[in-house]
Amino acid sequence: MRSKLIVAISILALVVLGFGCEAYQSYQAAKEAFSKATQMHADYLAPYEYISAELYLKEAKKQLDESDFATAIDFANRSYEQSIEAMTIAEKKALQPQIPFLEGKKLKEKFGLPWPPEGEGESQ
Repeated sequence: MRSKLIVAISILALVVLGFGCEAYQSYQAAKEAFSKATQMHADYLAPYEYISAELYLKEAKKQLDESDFATAIDFANRSYEQSIEAMTIAEKKALQPQIPFLEGKKLKEKFGLPWPPEGEGESQ
């Protein structure tokens, strides 16, 4: 009877440790992906996905600290996915050709706009 109890407790401890390790690994992967998204300026280029990833990551850390491993894994995976999406969008936007700056006089020629704008610049 006593040996069955020890075996059951040992198995339970291994399961808890296994979930804890998996949760920590998921959190670390999400944290690394979020860091890469930050380096790619996803906060500017893909703000929705970036903020989602950030909030999921914070919640994953909170759940990890509370030892709610299954929920921590879920939030970490969501953060990871949103970080990947943010990086994908940021990369696409970064590769798009930039609109050339049109000087004021060229704007006047191109769009028939007054230059300088009324009340600014040269006096008449």
